[in-house]
Amino acid sequence: MKAFFTAPDISGLCHKCSIDLNKDFAPLQHSLVIISSVSMKRDYIIYTIEALLCLLFTYAAISKLLKYHLFRLQLGKSPFITSIAGPIALILPVIELLTVALIVFSTTRLLGFYAALFLMTLFTSYIFAMLHFSYYIPCVCGGLLSKMDWDQHLIFNIVFTVIALVGVMLESMNRLIPEYQKEQAIKTGVI
Repeated sequence: MKAFFTAPDISGLCHKCSIDLNKDFAPLQHSLVIISSVSMKRDYIIYTIEALLCLLFTYAAISKLLKYHLFRLQLGKSPFITSIAGPIALILPVIELLTVALIVFSTTRLLGFYAALFLMTLFTSYIFAMLHFSYYIPCVCGGLLSKMDWDQHLIFNIVFTVIALVGVMLESMNRLIPEYQKEQAIKTGVI
């Protein structure tokens, strides 16, 4: 992976003002190399988070769509959303796939991470409410997630909520650091 910002070659003397660039700008060059290295590690973490969230939401949406009638029937048994189970059964897989599409493209990734965080917070809150306030707990998850009990599912959702939150934080930092690097380069006269 190519670093976004590499330290400029500042060897020798400045022809205009006779400043020793090696001595005067060496700390800046060193800090830019460190920032570039940290940025690359951050990018790998972001790509891992992107892959995990895309896999989760794609799998969940496809499972719901392939067994739509069963998903709608089980959702209708939920004591909290019985009256709106039909629209939710249609809209939820579409929103999950739209979230995947937002995450995949770098220009919309931050928005996608926010959407994933919102969905995971919503799903986690729903499971918590079901565990603590419901007399009946229907199984509305498909595929492998249906093999988990509700407590395991709550922990799974909390983990993915944290993953989405870390994605939001790191992607936000990625958008701020290039601007910071540019400002520092301008202030020190490198650019």
